[in-house]
Amino acid sequence: MFDATKNPIALLVYDRLGSPIPRRFLGLKESAQYLGLSPSSMQKISANRLIPVYKPKGGKVYFLLDDLDQYVLSGRLKSRFEIEAEVAASLNKG
Repeated sequence: MFDATKNPIALLVYDRLGSPIPRRFLGLKESAQYLGLSPSSMQKISANRLIPVYKPKGGKVYFLLDDLDQYVLSGRLKSRFEIEAEVAASLNKG
């Protein structure tokens, strides 16, 4: 899904000792880039409450990386093989 070479987003931040810490939250533009969407599409998704939004003290909007991944995973469509296997299983029951 995400290829850092084509779509570089700093997914690591560094603590005061220089140790890498994975980022958990992205801003609106970074989230749109992560999902391959335009910022306006990301705004529509958040305005329609299709993905959880974090807005501390009513300020800047943030998205949890896990929520972005869940949003993508929620749109999974079954493969033809999976559908055929389900049909075959239901016919064998009958």
